[in-house]
Amino acid sequence: MSSRREDARVERDLARGLGRCIADFELIEAGDRVMVCMSGGKDSYALLSLLERARRRAPVPFELVAVHVDQGQPGYDGRPLERWLEDHGFDHHIVREDTYSIVVDHVEEGATYCASDVPALLPYTRNMLFLEDGAMASLGADGVVVTTVEGAPVQRAVQRIDWSPAMAEKAGYKHFMLKEIF
Repeated sequence: MSSRREDARVERDLARGLGRCIADFELIEAGDRVMVCMSGGKDSYALLSLLERARRRAPVPFELVAVHVDQGQPGYDGRPLERWLEDHGFDHHIVREDTYSIVVDHVEEGATYCASDVPALLPYTRNMLFLEDGAMASLGADGVVVTTVEGAPVQRAVQRIDWSPAMAEKAGYKHFMLKEIF
């Protein structure tokens, strides 16, 4: 586990890099309103936190607004994200749009599902195939073919998941964000 000193150094280095990027590419001007799309993953929490740090120190005033789309995915609970945004005083909007049902309605019977996280698939299957770094999957009617990005075949075993959607979301942590960080 990293020390507080190391955490502070990493945050400082990221903040400096963000500041240089904003300045070099003239990304933010006085009066801008910057939308930060919040997926609920650690990268979006980190970006919003770093942008808030930059906003407080910036020579020009600008606003931040966090936006999250709740797609109506079964088992998904966006309340921890919404509470985090409220607790930290961020202007935010939660857009509730059932895009999940639209996608499911267009997936044919027996088709292969693909998702970036286990909870999205739990209502449909408990059998999962996980990719490692440097691997990619081609999905088709006959199943999945996993290769390296160079095209060499990779053998991956299907894993049976016994978690509930709620367990998968937080993995025993009080908040989803803590699971993502640790």
